[in-house]
Amino acid sequence: MPQDPGPATPHDAQEIIGAWAAACAQRSAAAQGSPMATSSSHPPLFTAASRRSDLVAAYPEVDGVCERLGFSGEMTLGDWCLSPDWALLELARAAKPPPPPAACDWSMVTIPELIQDIIVTHHLPLRRELGRLGVLIRSFCARHPEFAQIDLDGLASRFSAEVTIHIDHEEAVVFPLSIAIEAASRGQQEAIPASKDVTAAIRFMSLGHEDAAGTIRRLMGLLHVVPMRSADPDIAVISEGLNALHADMVIHAYKEESILLPAVVFADEQIAAGAHLRLRPISGSRAEGDSDLAVSG
Repeated sequence: MPQDPGPATPHDAQEIIGAWAAACAQRSAAAQGSPMATSSSHPPLFTAASRRSDLVAAYPEVDGVCERLGFSGEMTLGDWCLSPDWALLELARAAKPPPPPAACDWSMVTIPELIQDIIVTHHLPLRRELGRLGVLIRSFCARHPEFAQIDLDGLASRFSAEVTIHIDHEEAVVFPLSIAIEAASRGQQEAIPASKDVTAAIRFMSLGHEDAAGTIRRLMGLLHVVPMRSADPDIAVISEGLNALHADMVIHAYKEESILLPAVVFADEQIAAGAHLRLRPISGSRAEGDSDLAVSG
């Protein structure tokens, strides 16, 4: 009897992404008419390739630091300075974690609208904060070899890699698949036999959330120990960033697991049942042009 391979792990991610991405991208393009914008398409921040305009657009509070350092124009940090690590550290210290997202009634939005919010409100800031905190943690560990035994930098690097694989997977596979399933359930494109893909996507997404939550809790636990043995002020900056990141990841995971995935499963069930969803305007309670979902046989 064949053996159950068990749950997917982050180490299987590239194979899973490779197997699904082409088909899901085709489905998403058919559903949207154009490729879905992803958080990875934005310019990198807190690297030698960063530009002042991009840094200030994401973190307005660093503008004064750029001015003081003399970093201006559209050149990259690497073009401006051959060894920009010191400037990256100054910018990472000055930048503040993104504020919490505003409350919203997500029961009234479509799957593409929710996905767009997740990418812009959570995935993109998450990528940026991973880069910023990475600069701070690497610098701290380089200055304090006495903490090498707790492997703070190693754990932070693994966390960053795992989270990046996870959100890459969501944007390459889960989100295009979700959009395509909703479009098929509305009769906007040919129905797709996606049930197995949905099950696998949910399985992988849930595992990624659990792994990320466990790793960031371990990181935060290490930072509770370090201040007792170091007066380095960067510890407070790193702790603030990790606490904000953890709080955002709770909201992020809730949107995906409690709102997005149930909506996708429902749409997939409608396809299986032969029903179709159509857009029905809600009179009185919504702005003109807004709409809600209604089931029609």
